[in-house]
Amino acid sequence: MSSLSVLSTIHHSCQKMTIHEMPVKWDAIQYLPDELVWMIPSSTYQGYEIIVAGDSRQPDQHLLEFAKRIMECRDHWVSQSRDFLWSFIDRSKFPPADENWYADAFRFESPGLFTIEFSHVADPYGLWTVMLRLCRQDEEGLGSYAVHEFRRCNS
Repeated sequence: MSSLSVLSTIHHSCQKMTIHEMPVKWDAIQYLPDELVWMIPSSTYQGYEIIVAGDSRQPDQHLLEFAKRIMECRDHWVSQSRDFLWSFIDRSKFPPADENWYADAFRFESPGLFTIEFSHVADPYGLWTVMLRLCRQDEEGLGSYAVHEFRRCNS
């Protein structure tokens, strides 16, 4: 497993969702006792999992609200994180050239910090994560996030 900390900053500039995007079904959240987290599983309309820390009674309410704010602009965060990954990866080693990173999960386990897990068809056993940390708060409560770390590990 490799890890790299960087000082790249990703600024929040949320745009409206396209007509093809469905809202997150927050009422589908369920507790996973083996993993000690709350999760909304991936579905037909939402191709990724959302994981929120909490205890067996309920998800952490601050993290849940944070997750809701971040997920309103999920396409922005995925796009920025993909661009970040491509800035470190040689595209010629990841054919086909038109294939992109696929966001598999969003993790909210600590205040002001979230992780997006990615996979790529050219790396079927790799799990790539981009961890984003709050570096400046704004009036909307989102602010700017810096890429804190990214990793590749075998899944």
